[in-house]
Amino acid sequence: MNHFALRYMCLLRKYGEVPQSDTTTCFIIDDTVLEKSGVRMEGISRVFRPYERQMRIGLQAVTLCLL
Repeated sequence: MNHFALRYMCLLRKYGEVPQSDTTTCFIIDDTVLEKSGVRMEGISRVFRPYERQMRIGLQAVTLCLL
């Protein structure tokens, strides 16, 4: 997620559209599936991954980035 935000800022600078430091110019919402990786994990469930068209066991993590 951080790489995406840095790439976005780099593209803004390239085209001369650098935002002011005190304003929010973009909201980035990411919903990542964290697959189960241990023997026990609290709060896991079955999560549908649309690009694979399969159900996986894990967590659905939703993050918000403000630029």
